[in-house]
Parts: sequence; structure tokens; C-alpha cells
Amino acid sequence: MSKKIKEPYRCKTCGAIVNPNSSDPAVRNISDADFGCPKCQTPLSSVSSQFLVYIDKENPYDIEVMENNTHANNTSSELNNFYALIEDTNLVIKRMDVDKKLKKVYIKQLLAVARIGLVGKDPNIALAKKALNKLKSRILINEGGKIKNKYFGKLGIASLIIGAIAIGIAIGIYYLTKDTDDGVTYYIHQYFFVFAGSMAGAWVSFGVRKKELKFDELSVMEKDRLNPYIRLLFVGVVSMLFLLFLNSSLITLAIGEVTIDSIMDNIELQILLGAIAGLAGNSLASRLYNIAGDAIKEQEE
Repeated sequence: MSKKIKEPYRCKTCGAIVNPNSSDPAVRNISDADFGCPKCQTPLSSVSSQFLVYIDKENPYDIEVMENNTHANNTSSELNNFYALIEDTNLVIKRMDVDKKLKKVYIKQLLAVARIGLVGKDPNIALAKKALNKLKSRILINEGGKIKNKYFGKLGIASLIIGAIAIGIAIGIYYLTKDTDDGVTYYIHQYFFVFAGSMAGAWVSFGVRKKELKFDELSVMEKDRLNPYIRLLFVGVVSMLFLLFLNSSLITLAIGEVTIDSIMDNIELQILLGAIAGLAGNSLASRLYNIAGDAIKEQEE
């Protein structure tokens, strides 16, 4: 049986007086000090619990976990590991692009799970881990599709805008220089057609790579944390470097009967080359980086 609070208790966080003789049922029926202050939810136990777990009153999306000094030297590694899981989950929920009211609901549910595994004389970590996994699965099912579609839409709009600008520049250069004998100026438009094609490739690449989201990806869709416009500009520049490497014969490309000469004279192939670069994304950037590094090493030797 849980021990009744017999004397009025002042909450150390908010200063509220918790009186078990109060006429308020929410206060009078407190049967376990570990459940917390009725006003701010800070646990009232200062002896039995190894951790004090409550919602930060200044930030409703943060769960505060304080180690009780009474047990500071007795905290098990299992408790510490579960605490780390709670912190990681809290961070994901806090950064999710969802309605604020819904976010608060998830934070409160996480608070309840955290208290199962961290608060009390003998916290049930095994049960808390199961509850945490179920909570994460439920959040992923409820919010995964919405968050992915929202980001996918932003990426699509950004790719259309940047791609349209690149095509406009390419067409402008093409018509301004098609009757000139300046070879350098004439071939510049090809790079912008390749750039435009890479926008479509980058958008499709996201859909292929992110068929199913993981829980951690609900807050950070891409590991490199680039926003859609920066990511697309990066992919576009990589596609232009790809064409430059091909034109310089530093690398070769063999796709059926397509050659570098046929690419130079065909706008559709230029856009296709850009799409291939966009689909390859970071792997192509790494490949070009390695080729450049190897070329410099050979010169030094």
C-alpha cells in the first residue's frame, strides 16, 4: 500500500501547499507522493524515488528528469539507459511539426511512461520500455504520414520553383547564343538544363528512400538537416559538376548508346542526366569528391 501524506507539503518547484486534509478531492485523495504536486506535477517524494520527473513549467514541451541526491550513487545503468530513451523521445516530440495541442498530449503521455520507469521505490523499467515502444509506434502511425507528406510537398514546390528558374535561364542562354560562334557561351545552357533535371531527380529520390519513416525521422527528415531549398541547390550544383567532369573526360558515362557527344546536342538527354544526378544525390557527390582527391594525389606523386 502507498503511504498517505499526513502533513501539508510545500512543493519545491511551484511553492504550492499540498494539504491532504483539503476539501479538494484531487489533493485529499493523494495516496502516493511520487505522483506529484496537483498544481505543477512535480513529484513530492524526496526519499523513495531515484528520479523526479515532471513537465517544465517554463516549457510545456520539455520533461525534466532530476536525479534525487539521496540515491545519486545508487542509480543503476538500466535506469540511466531508460532515462536516455525518455530524453531522446522527448526531443523528437518537441521538434515534430504537429499541432501544439496534440504535441502537449504526447508529452503528457510520455510523462506517464517516464514515471513508470523512473519514479518510485521500485520502478518497473521493463513495463515502461514496452509502454514507450507502444507510444512511439502510435505516434509514428498517427503522424508519420502527415509529416512525410508535408515535407514531400515542400520539397516538391521548392524543386518546381528552382527547376523553373533554371530552365528559364537555360532557354534564355540557348536562344541568345545559338547563332554565335562562341563555343564556351553556347555550352553554358547545358549546365542549367542538367541543373533543372536534377530537381526532379532529387524529389523522386526522397520518395524512393523514405518509403517508411522511423520514429527519429519525425523531427529530422534528413540526416544532414538541410532545409529543402538548400538541399536542392546542393544537388543542382553536384549535377553541374557531374557534367563538368564528363566534359573534361575525368569520368565516362555509358548508358546504352548514349555518349557525351549525344548529350551535348540533346536537351532531353541533358535533363535526363540531371535527373540521374538528382537520384544519386549524396552518393554522386561522394564519388566526385573521391575522384577529385585521387586526381590531386596523382599530381603530387
